[in-house]
Amino acid sequence: MRKYIEFAKRYFQKSLVYRVSYFTNLFTRILFVYISVAIWSALYGNKAQVEGINLEEMITYAIVSIVLSVLFGIGIILEINHKVSTGEVAADLMKPMDFQLYWFFSALGVALFNILMIILPIAVISFLLFRVLPPHSFLLFFYFLISLSLGFLIIFSINFMVAMISFWTLRAWGFWIFKDTIVRFFAGAFVPLWFFPEKLKVVAQFLPFKLIYFLPLSIYLGKIPTQEILSALLEQLGWAIFFFIMGRVVLRVVIRKVTIQGG
Repeated sequence: MRKYIEFAKRYFQKSLVYRVSYFTNLFTRILFVYISVAIWSALYGNKAQVEGINLEEMITYAIVSIVLSVLFGIGIILEINHKVSTGEVAADLMKPMDFQLYWFFSALGVALFNILMIILPIAVISFLLFRVLPPHSFLLFFYFLISLSLGFLIIFSINFMVAMISFWTLRAWGFWIFKDTIVRFFAGAFVPLWFFPEKLKVVAQFLPFKLIYFLPLSIYLGKIPTQEILSALLEQLGWAIFFFIMGRVVLRVVIRKVTIQGG
């Protein structure tokens, strides 16, 4: 386990190197916050509520959603794609380590960097300048953190499986864009599921993507009855385990493919 923690540290330190990228990313996210607040304020106009959600709650939802996009912005698809195209991945697969856990802890290192260097500044600015609501209670905030962690595991596993496509095609960019658009849309990252048309809402409720954004945000805003939160978290845990196992299955297929082609 110690070596995987070292991988997390290495990717945290690696993120510190690219200062121009860091400041660009931070500025872009802050700009997104401002634009989101302006858009939702204009859409609400003088309306007190829309679908039972008032403007302060919607602004909070939008800003926290942007924060989650920073946390979930795991660039392993393109990085694995690069390693496959250059042949570096062969050396990684030969190392005495679990390839999936290596990338999971690497993603944790990047996530920790994002929390300290991007999310915290955004949170401070948002609470000072905009009407961002705090969690309804400490208990709900605790549930929110659990849901957030499970959502991170789900999106990592989905990204990991998509990244494995690189072993069949050397260009995973298109798959990444397609995946990101579909997942974030049905996860409620752009527009909450409360505002979806009925038919789309049924589809979104059926898919597991709502567990990545919509569930943690609903818990944060106190929109899920306390007695239903545990069952929702158990559903989220079930999908997190499923996707993680599926990632291992796909990895096993990939290793077999590499072994066969490599002789």
